[in-house]
Amino acid sequence: MAFALLSLLFPVGVMAQTVKNPVKAVFTVSPDHESVTRYELGFFLPGASAPVQVSDIGTGAPSGTDLEKPLPSFPIGVTYEARVKAWANAVDSEWSAPSNLFNRGPLAPTAVRVVK
Repeated sequence: MAFALLSLLFPVGVMAQTVKNPVKAVFTVSPDHESVTRYELGFFLPGASAPVQVSDIGTGAPSGTDLEKPLPSFPIGVTYEARVKAWANAVDSEWSAPSNLFNRGPLAPTAVRVVK
């Protein structure tokens, strides 16, 4: 099982830079997608060989060869790269190539009122 691409979608930014506050992961599904029972999304510190967090993101119907999934929660202020692996029951693939770097910062308050 192999993957060609993992990218993160985000409100504003440039892919060559660290992405702040991404909202989705998009990846090219495994060539064995029909046999895949779930995908896992791993959060890795840049250059690390083991993830610090792993989330089961299930599977689904790809759009063409891409599958889009919302990002699970992750801590503020830490820079990560994401990787995906496929599972077919108890057999797993290697981790995919890493995504671009991303992190999460505090989001701005959504409403400001001035009252008397």
